[in-house]
Amino acid sequence: MAVAEFEVPIAMKKLYRRLERWRSQRTGRARVPASIWTAAGELAREHSVSRVAEVLGLEFNQLKRMSQTAQPGAPNRRAKPPVFVELIAPHAGGGHA
Repeated sequence: MAVAEFEVPIAMKKLYRRLERWRSQRTGRARVPASIWTAAGELAREHSVSRVAEVLGLEFNQLKRMSQTAQPGAPNRRAKPPVFVELIAPHAGGGHA
């Protein structure tokens, strides 16, 4: 962990320990499990991609993609804008007396 311990949120420390445990047990060049990427993406939405990538030692661009991926049950941060919006114009014409 490159950042001083006291500056790292508890959730990030827990994920760091989980990631280090996985790294110590992996064989060869195994991919980081999806569950770790998902948790890191959630942390990146809260604490910034660069901070989480630095603390956890993860690849910035992959983490950025994971932070932008909508999770089931989570609010969709990349919702599409409405396709149709109705605009009602004021009535044209002079005043009636």
